[in-house]
Amino acid sequence: MIAPKTTNYEDRVDYTKEVGLIEETKSLDKNSTQAAVKLPDRQVQIEDETTIDFGKRKYMFRFSDPILNKWDMFIILIAIYNCFTLSFNIGFDPSWASHPAYITLDFLLMVCYIIDIIQSFMTTYLDKDGEEI
Repeated sequence: MIAPKTTNYEDRVDYTKEVGLIEETKSLDKNSTQAAVKLPDRQVQIEDETTIDFGKRKYMFRFSDPILNKWDMFIILIAIYNCFTLSFNIGFDPSWASHPAYITLDFLLMVCYIIDIIQSFMTTYLDKDGEEI
């Protein structure tokens, strides 16, 4: 079924009721209606009140989590270590840079960077109004 091309709010509500997206509607006054849209594990209220509850996100990290702050400090230490070792390796080409222990350590640090990139996509942040997103 194709959605009607209209800007009339009541027509859009009727269409979403027809396809099963509207859970409930209620009239706030004679000029406005409020609808709760059904989404899996989510509820979004549209029109007059904008209350958004996206349910529990199992794998999200809060930006103020102390463990996350310790992880960031660890990543900073790794970055400082890389600054010195890369400069030293480029400048002097030491023989120990080809040692398996050094290569393994370098690989593990690279994995930590990849984990940090993935973790940064799953971390909340504050919007311009100061709300955590």
